[in-house]
Parts: sequence; C-alpha cells; structure tokens
Amino acid sequence: MGIRELRQSIGFSQASLAKELGISKTAISHIETGKRRLPLNIALRLIIFFGSKGIKLSLDDMYRSLP
Repeated sequence: MGIRELRQSIGFSQASLAKELGISKTAISHIETGKRRLPLNIALRLIIFFGSKGIKLSLDDMYRSLP
C-alpha cells in the first residue's frame, strides 16, 4: 500500500498530512507521485504518524510502496 492509499485510509487530505509532518502539501504530492524522492527524515515521521493511527510500517514498507 502506497503513501496515498495509507493517507486516504485514515481520511486525511494531502494538506492535513503535510501539516502533521511539518512539510508542504506540494512535497506530499511530489512524494506520492514519485516526482520527489522520500527523504529518510520524512519516512521516519510517516512511520511514527501512521503508527499512532494503528498502522504498523517499516522503512522497507515506506520505500517499497513508492512509485
């Protein structure tokens, strides 16, 4: 499952996820579409964020799911 699908599964918009992570909505969009590589620090923030929502992820999961 990709970042977009994970985000949508918890009912978050790109803007709301971006706000939670402290990055721009454009950055989220670019990461989801593969226009921008997922930085390690953002991958870790995503793992922690989704973990707080009950979704267990690893770094492998984060990078395997990218376009």
